[in-house]
Amino acid sequence: MYKLKNNVFLKNSFSLYLNKVLFFLFLIWFQSSTSQEVTESIINDTIVKKSHFKDGSIIVERSMNGKLNGPFIYYYKPNVIAKKGVYVNNIIVGNYKEYYEDGKTRIDFFYDTNGKEHNVQKWYDRKGKLEYLLHYKNGVKEGLFLRYKNGFIKEKSSYKSNKMHGISKKYYKGKLEYQCHYINGKKVGKFKKFDRKNQQLIEKGSYDINQKKDGKYEKFSNTGIELESGNYKNGKKIGVWKIHELTYNKKESILKKVFKYTDTYTKCEEREYNDDGKKYCVKNITNYFEEKVQAHYLTTKNGSYKSFYFCDKIKERGTYKNGKKIGIWEKFNEEGQKTKHCLINNNGTAECDIYEYYWKNSGSKKKLHFTEHYINNKKEGQYIFYYDNGNLKESGEYKNNKQNGPIKYYRENGILKEVSTYKKGKIITTVIYNTNGEIEKLKTY
Repeated sequence: MYKLKNNVFLKNSFSLYLNKVLFFLFLIWFQSSTSQEVTESIINDTIVKKSHFKDGSIIVERSMNGKLNGPFIYYYKPNVIAKKGVYVNNIIVGNYKEYYEDGKTRIDFFYDTNGKEHNVQKWYDRKGKLEYLLHYKNGVKEGLFLRYKNGFIKEKSSYKSNKMHGISKKYYKGKLEYQCHYINGKKVGKFKKFDRKNQQLIEKGSYDINQKKDGKYEKFSNTGIELESGNYKNGKKIGVWKIHELTYNKKESILKKVFKYTDTYTKCEEREYNDDGKKYCVKNITNYFEEKVQAHYLTTKNGSYKSFYFCDKIKERGTYKNGKKIGIWEKFNEEGQKTKHCLINNNGTAECDIYEYYWKNSGSKKKLHFTEHYINNKKEGQYIFYYDNGNLKESGEYKNNKQNGPIKYYRENGILKEVSTYKKGKIITTVIYNTNGEIEKLKTY
């Protein structure tokens, strides 16, 4: 059966010029290859031509002086209209319609005396529901444009001189989802995006004359809580940007990241949080920068770093430079007592003091147990051990990770008990003292 090709509706162009050209070419081919029977009659100087085709389709056309003139009708089969209109000197003029095989209207157009689209043009789906509506003036898109899907409005815009102009709105199942502004076919000015369910504003910003994002930008949750904010210039992020994260109850937000954008690199302060289901507390604050190198982005820690116990008690702090630790780095226990102090030089060498604490009695403050000094993770220099009462227990030095020189041991009351001498980690002599501080025994190894 003869079936007419569907007109393809192009989102950015509604001109039917190409369709009309293809239609005439198809008609010539169709009549020459598939026509089975042609009858002609003359009514008032008008030739009425009726063509019957093998698949049952029929074409009825009228001509005068060698040109198509008057009403024409195409049938899928007898009494089932496919399209109809009026020719004036080979040009379709006035109302023109096409139909689906079940009789529902597919398109409803109007052409002026020059054969150009004029007034309202309509497209329908197979269910008979309006799909597109567009205003034309002398072949040029001018005025309101509507687009529907499954009976719901999908888009509402307007045209001026064949270009989108003015406010454009897009919908989801009839609810406003996106709104922007066009000037002469370009997206310029403010735009807004809305949540599909509750119509809450979730995004807003602006475009410049080059259709690039420009000026203040904000993003929100579907409950209206701010999630992201910053500024654009020529489509690129500039200045300070803040990223927030919703809390467990989704009724408030916490600051997650702070970015600072420049022309050459991006600086970021990132916050990681602990969450016990009731309260959010900062866990880590890390600074880094990001730079573009040969189309690739390199992210490097740079600037201050802090980590915390739950909640807000300092755990570790220090500074990064070009991805490496530098300067003073410190660690603390949950009671706020310093457990490690390091000085890291530019050449990577690190000098650290280690402090270890212990509980004397449950509920009391931790006591200092010992301190050690490290250089590049090796014990170096003085170390000290303490008794529970705070008196010295042992003191000495390390050299290249080995005990070296005199190592002194004390009784709990603070009186010297023993002195052993080491060389490169090996014991050489030991002197033992009595409680009066007198030498009691001397031993050589």
